[in-house]
This record gives sequence, structure tokens and C-alpha cells, in this order.
Amino acid sequence: MPDALRGFLAMLQRELLAGTERCPGHSLRRKRQVLVRMQRARLYLEGHAGGGLRVAELAQRCNFSPWYFTKIFHALYGIGPQQFAAQLRLAHACRLLSTTRLPVTEISAACGFDNPCSFSRAFRARHGMTASEYRLLHPHGFTAGDAADPWNAAMQHPWQQARSGR
Repeated sequence: MPDALRGFLAMLQRELLAGTERCPGHSLRRKRQVLVRMQRARLYLEGHAGGGLRVAELAQRCNFSPWYFTKIFHALYGIGPQQFAAQLRLAHACRLLSTTRLPVTEISAACGFDNPCSFSRAFRARHGMTASEYRLLHPHGFTAGDAADPWNAAMQHPWQQARSGR
């Protein structure tokens, strides 16, 4: 097994261990159950980044109340589920801006923004520049490195950004 893969798996294990410690519950078994439910919710969010997020539906998938779900999600990932979903949508927009020639309005729609103006405001607030400026700074085309790391080397997952203070 290559060293890079071992390192990646070790990092994932450390993250899961740390997540287990942040979960509520008196026993390790209960903490793991909560973590598995929350990981499932996070993966659902990642797979449906362009769709509308309803915290109540996500909480129901985990068999938690919306209040408890939001509280645990924030404790685990350092960010609320709404903010997490917004960051996922903006990360998807960055990938589309740097790898396609789609118009910015189509990218905003593909990332789940109903209004191009709200997309522009959110993008500028997150990245400090417009989507068009971002596209100019990041040339089109998919490199071999991007195929291996679709998040782009400069970008972290939203929960890693929250934990690292970015």
C-alpha cells in the first residue's frame, strides 16, 4: 500500500476518533452511534450539495430533533448544517468555474442558488472576489492533480476549514 494512502487513512482515523470524543453520550457505543448518524448526514449533504437543505428532513433521517441535530452537527464539525451546505455549494461553484466554460449564471443555478445576485453576494463574501475574477485567476482545464483531488489542493472540506480556523 503506498505511503500516501496510508497517511490518508491514518488522517481519517484520527478525525473519526476526535469526532467520537466530541459526540454526546455516556458510553463509547452511544458516541459511535451518534457519530455514524452524523457522518451519514454529512455525506448526504455532500452528495446533494446543489439541492435545498431542510434541517428538519436531515434531522429526521438521523432520528434526532432538528434542535439536537443542529447542536450535535455544530459540536462535531465546528459549523452549522446550513453554513456547511452553503460552503459545499460555493466549493462546487469554484470547481465549475475553474474546470468548465459555463456562464456564471448557469453555475449559480447548478449550485442551487435561485438568484444569481445571492450567488454573487455569497461568492464575494466567501472568496473576496467575484466569480468572474475567480475564473480569470484559475485557468480552465482539468489537470491530473485535480482528478485525484476534486476539492482542489488549495481548498479544504468545509468542516476542516472550520476546525483549522480558515
